[in-house]
Amino acid sequence: EKRDTLNTEVMQKREALKMEAKTLPKEQLIEKRETLRIEIKEKREDLKETMKEKRETFKEEAKERVDVLKQKVSEERAKRIEAFFGTTVRKFEAAISRLRTLADRIDSRLDKFEDEGKDVSFLRTSLDSARSVIEDAENALDGAKEEFNALAQNETPQEYFSKVKEVVAGVSQKVRDARKALVDVINSTKGASQ
Repeated sequence: EKRDTLNTEVMQKREALKMEAKTLPKEQLIEKRETLRIEIKEKREDLKETMKEKRETFKEEAKERVDVLKQKVSEERAKRIEAFFGTTVRKFEAAISRLRTLADRIDSRLDKFEDEGKDVSFLRTSLDSARSVIEDAENALDGAKEEFNALAQNETPQEYFSKVKEVVAGVSQKVRDARKALVDVINSTKGASQ
């Protein structure tokens, strides 16, 4: 929800800057863009800190879940289930983080093209849709975490674990879709760079 608010705010500020671009001298426009970039970067850093806190909370809750799982299944099985899910979550978080970084780099490249006077509105739209796909992947990961939390309270973890594996497969597909969307934007920029 904070991510959606941030994305909406960024898009609104970009649109406002585009409108002002027609009337402002180039030096002021570049200065405003730089100010906007710094502001966006700070807000993204705040969002990263919030996500980091959530991850820490998740790790703390993971210890509680292990204890609950130990009561229902053998200690070894509980450790394996927790290790599987923890590894999977770390991989997905790292992948999503890399996709966000790549999206930021593409955004920077589009700003450079815009400074050169090239029309990048279609590419911006593609990038925004790619960012929304990344958000979907992150939301799916959060959903998978919630599903896993419910696993600890379920009476039959074996059955529920298979459901969690299905959710993880869904997250995996969403991460692949996000990557594909960014690759499409990168391929589209190749024509704009010339």
